[in-house]
Amino acid sequence: MVETGARTSRAAGTSGATGTGSSSARTPSPGPSTTGFPDTRTRRSAGRPGTTFNCLMWQTSNCVGREERDKDNDVFRRARDFISRNCDTYGRWSENSCYKTTEMQRCEALLSNTRGGANYEACRGYLSFRDCVTDELMRRCTREDDMYQGAYLVDKAQEMSWQCGSEQISNGRNRYSTFDRREPYDNGGGGAEFSPVHLEDEDAMCLSRAQSYTDQCKTNMDERRRELYTENDFDKRQKIQCCSVREYRNCLFEATRRYCQTERSRVVDSLMAGYRHHLTSDSCVRIYDSECSAAPATPSSFGLLMASVVLLSAHLSLSRR
Repeated sequence: MVETGARTSRAAGTSGATGTGSSSARTPSPGPSTTGFPDTRTRRSAGRPGTTFNCLMWQTSNCVGREERDKDNDVFRRARDFISRNCDTYGRWSENSCYKTTEMQRCEALLSNTRGGANYEACRGYLSFRDCVTDELMRRCTREDDMYQGAYLVDKAQEMSWQCGSEQISNGRNRYSTFDRREPYDNGGGGAEFSPVHLEDEDAMCLSRAQSYTDQCKTNMDERRRELYTENDFDKRQKIQCCSVREYRNCLFEATRRYCQTERSRVVDSLMAGYRHHLTSDSCVRIYDSECSAAPATPSSFGLLMASVVLLSAHLSLSRR
């Protein structure tokens, strides 16, 4: 339906442009608007509706309270419908290769049923989906591609895209767990479902005690992931992506062992939001832990080794004399 609206608006824009061109010789171009709003005939080409829509989504989910969002639910829906009808760029994500990748489809798999509204399970899935999409856009796509993110999230998640707001996030992190029930080793092998609305008191205290350590874990991962911006080899990029998340996960477990006397899987899980899906991707499954820890010998270390061999040989030759 969005694609149909986009095609219709583009067709209307084309015919409108033709009409304007035929009348421009008779009617002088109007000056700046005195109303404070851009002229309606140039609004579509002068504005950046994708950026505006992204701003509207961010502002709604992060700066508006839950009760107000519920009350103004229809206002946002009408704004979406208006933009989809009148902006040529809305819906262009469906024509954009960035949103059709295998990794983006894996992000969509994190999204649960959208018909039940913004309940706990739905928001947990949506926030993991949104974090995953944001990460993929940063890694693989251009700034122009990012313009369509708001429309993409709304089309895929419907009301959850603005109903799951900042109160579900603690200290900038997704408070809803991204625990994957298909991974038994993440639950100690148990089969019980793990759906905490928030961390229990002991886990929250553990997180508070270990925060400086876990923050450093995150910093280390971010430093490692910066290599993605300069590495062009696909296999090496996949390895960096996978290994950085594994190292982050291991670092978090080390933090809980050090500050909480035992491994706290719930604490680790709460900090892994937006990253856990990398651990189960096909490319990551094929990478062994030994490949992450094994580093090729650098020129400096190789030179040091050769210098040591030369010195040892000289010492042996002198001792024989």
